[in-house]
Amino acid sequence: MADFAGRTALKGGVIFALFWGAWFEIAKNQWERRTTLLCGFLGAAASLAVARAIALIAPFRERPLVGLAQFRIPYVTSSENIIHWSSFPSDHAALYFGVSVGILLASRRLGIISLLYSLLFISIPRMYVGLHYPSDILAGALIGTIAVLLVALAPLVRNTVQRLLRYELHNPSVFYMILFFVTAQLVDMFLELRMMAAFVLHAIKGLG
Repeated sequence: MADFAGRTALKGGVIFALFWGAWFEIAKNQWERRTTLLCGFLGAAASLAVARAIALIAPFRERPLVGLAQFRIPYVTSSENIIHWSSFPSDHAALYFGVSVGILLASRRLGIISLLYSLLFISIPRMYVGLHYPSDILAGALIGTIAVLLVALAPLVRNTVQRLLRYELHNPSVFYMILFFVTAQLVDMFLELRMMAAFVLHAIKGLG
């Protein structure tokens, strides 16, 4: 449970592998499928930002392993290394359920696998080790699902995405270089970039 809750490859690595599987899966309606996948990708990324904004605006909620006295912390888990953000809502659930819904809209088979994986191997382990309450996961999943549906069904967004796909036809190297970089960052939810930003801000404060 701790491995599934903490290891990047077992969380975003699997979900985005399914995303790329759906992207390159041979299908008659591949243009529409890729349009939907890219819309879902954008919606899921937006849901991550929305979940973070809600966590900052809403009253702070301590994680169960810290704030719940009767919670028994698994022996391989420690509260020392967790990110002390509000547990509500779960940004993991927002992102990975959002991506999974996008995959589902494009490929039913891979989407069902992705949704089940997001529930069983990402969300439940995070509750088990005390990182989230069930309501945190539910709220995050709803945010991700709603964001993806709104983006995927918006004609303006779909038209914009299709322009990007036309660019991919003529410049696939640049398109996939950028998309791969962004998906790689989303696998660990921009952890490295957040750490770099924190270092820069700390350095700036030190100079002041």
